[in-house]
Amino acid sequence: MPHRLTTERLAPFATLLATFGELHPACDHWAQGSKTASRKRLYGTALVHADGTPAAPDSTRPTMTTSALGRRAVASHVASVGLVT
Repeated sequence: MPHRLTTERLAPFATLLATFGELHPACDHWAQGSKTASRKRLYGTALVHADGTPAAPDSTRPTMTTSALGRRAVASHVASVGLVT
């Protein structure tokens, strides 16, 4: 039989795990936009604009690497899930 103190410590963890396990797919569907979802997997050194369009060598608009755009999308995803939960 498990020790009572161990059970009491694991109960909140199990509750949070179950809650976030159910909320995460809902947040993916409702709180996250399709552009953010598709950009989360971007990586590389190619230069793009903030809207994801490739940057021309003579572009005057701010640019970033595709990896930076992907990291921004992941940060946006984490923030949206955090706000909903």
